Amino acid sequence: MRIGSPRGREPVRRTFVDEEGRRTSLYTDARYFLRRGEAWMVLDLHSGAAGGGEVEVSAAAVGLPEEELDGLHDRLAAVFDRGPTSVRRMTAHGDELELEREFRWEELFLHPSVLDDLRLEVERFFSRRELYQKMQLPYRRGLLLHGPPGTGKTLFGKILASTVRDAAFVWVTAADVVGGAGSIRHVFERARACHRAILFFEDLDFYAAHRGRSGRDDTLGELLVQLDGMNSNDGLFVIATTNDLEAIEPALRDRPSRFDRTIEVGAAPAEVRLAHLQRLLEPFGVGRAALEPLAGPTEGLVGAQLQELALVARRNALERGSEDVSADDLERALAAARSFKSKIVGFGPTETSFLCSRG
Repeated sequence: MRIGSPRGREPVRRTFVDEEGRRTSLYTDARYFLRRGEAWMVLDLHSGAAGGGEVEVSAAAVGLPEEELDGLHDRLAAVFDRGPTSVRRMTAHGDELELEREFRWEELFLHPSVLDDLRLEVERFFSRRELYQKMQLPYRRGLLLHGPPGTGKTLFGKILASTVRDAAFVWVTAADVVGGAGSIRHVFERARACHRAILFFEDLDFYAAHRGRSGRDDTLGELLVQLDGMNSNDGLFVIATTNDLEAIEPALRDRPSRFDRTIEVGAAPAEVRLAHLQRLLEPFGVGRAALEPLAGPTEGLVGAQLQELALVARRNALERGSEDVSADDLERALAAARSFKSKIVGFGPTETSFLCSRG
């Protein structure tokens, strides 16, 4: 689905609240273009009076069989009743998710095998619905991402929110589930209403720790039910991140029907670290040759620490009144980065990223 603006009007995002207090966002005064094969449908949505809950819809279709046009009104009403149709990326409450900018895969510097697996997990799921059906497999997927802070888990979510075009994206933080079981239930209802969606849970260990440890067993219990209960999760790809895999309740962490794959994200190998630094520093006069000596000293540093190293190096150049980063700027920045690494909580011994999987 694509959204355009009818001539003379600008799209307006409206938020509707149902009787249970759940919010649904919808762009009105807008034109929607839906394509399936060679068939096209164009919908014009016009909002009613200010503050009202009605939306006027006019439709035109090209290439659709006549039988598919029968009952169009009822089908459109059902679509809008099920939830958001126009907000492609949203918060747990249904509001539009606002990112500071658009993010791309080129910004995620991980071990090549891990990066490839992350991309393939998402791409294969949304492109293989018919194959899932032919193989009589439930069309749902669960991915658990773990590793120390700063390795790119949150960035992965931002990239998906920016790049996945054929599915909705719902971002859930620990603050979004403070309401306990009800909050979890509403989050899943919102994602299911989109029919094809990525449900991204950040910092899962904050609200899905071992039973009795988190203080909110109703939240954990509801999460277990929603992932593998009576409701259909058809078309739903659930992704969760954590800095502490061992803290996650085993019934959630180890049962394949809830999370089919577990991927560990750690410090990248030397080649990837240097490529990351090159991307960050090349605009400031630092070539690949100048970065080669950093291959060994940066071992164990994760993405966030490399970004901090580049930031400090640029700041050092600024203090000298220069627009170019020198070798001395880099050396001082590296010392600061390694000092920071030795103090930060959550970083363990130096190790290379690797992939483990279940199911």
